Amino acid sequence: RLRGRVGRRRNLFLKSPSFNYAGLFYIRESVFYDSKMSIQLEGLSKIGNIIMGQENKLRVALVRHGETIGNVQGIVQGQSDTPLTARGIESTLRKAEKIRGMEFDAVFCSDLSRTVETLKLIQGKITGLPDPVHTRDLREIDFGDLTGRMKKEIMPTILEHKKAPDVPYPNGESGGQFIARVKGFFKMLMDRHKEGQILLVTHFGVMETAARQFTGPPSYENIHIGPNDVWRMTFSHDWSATREVL
Repeated sequence: RLRGRVGRRRNLFLKSPSFNYAGLFYIRESVFYDSKMSIQLEGLSKIGNIIMGQENKLRVALVRHGETIGNVQGIVQGQSDTPLTARGIESTLRKAEKIRGMEFDAVFCSDLSRTVETLKLIQGKITGLPDPVHTRDLREIDFGDLTGRMKKEIMPTILEHKKAPDVPYPNGESGGQFIARVKGFFKMLMDRHKEGQILLVTHFGVMETAARQFTGPPSYENIHIGPNDVWRMTFSHDWSATREVL
């Protein structure tokens, strides 16, 4: 907002037939003088960016851990752990190639060993990454007493719990608690990083939840994460996001 008098130069500038929105980028650093005061126009850079559809956004690259022995065996791992397989290592290195040219302002990783191992492989391919922050907030959901069971045997129970998010797994988390944990992490992320690019190394459940909460696919839509897939979610100021597969 302009306050005070800015003199004849401002009137001539704004009434000029050649004035357009791009001019906002030019006048953001301009100072107009009259005989009594000087005014520096502030904030117009941000206004100009919004008008031109170029507002600053936060971009988050999400990488799921590589295939594990538990994945091959078909067990529910949850917050337990098994090592990466040879295929898991190979696919992780391919994912590292996809993000090699990106510049990251921060790196966050689940503190479970399969994600820590995945990140170490990425660090071996990409030098100069920021020091990672390992956090429980990026862990898979806690399946409680169902951890270690065969996934195909308990899938009906898992689907029932998805329909009743307030009911926790025995000695584990509920779907609602898990969603709140994931949303809380992303809120922290967006509060700390209004723009730039962040790398997350995490689990299927966290990525699925982020997609459903922020990009809004229909609840019945199956979300698939291929072994070589890297997601990039771009967040706007209103928390909405777009998702692309790299």
